[in-house]
Amino acid sequence: MAGMVDAEHLLFVARGAELVGSPEGEVEADRIEWVPMAEVPGMISRGDIWTSGTLIGLLQAQVWLNGRGRG
Repeated sequence: MAGMVDAEHLLFVARGAELVGSPEGEVEADRIEWVPMAEVPGMISRGDIWTSGTLIGLLQAQVWLNGRGRG
């Protein structure tokens, strides 16, 4: 996240999403796939997810989805 430390980051969280097709897009993405939130802690532990912006967003989403966040 070099150069983005003081930039605003927005996090959008939804519940009840359904997979209706293959993920698409290529903007700055090394890999795009549908991942259940329950798999995220293991992916972080293994080092599959390691960039700070992604980590912060996913960990905050887990807090909100578990009913411990604001809003």
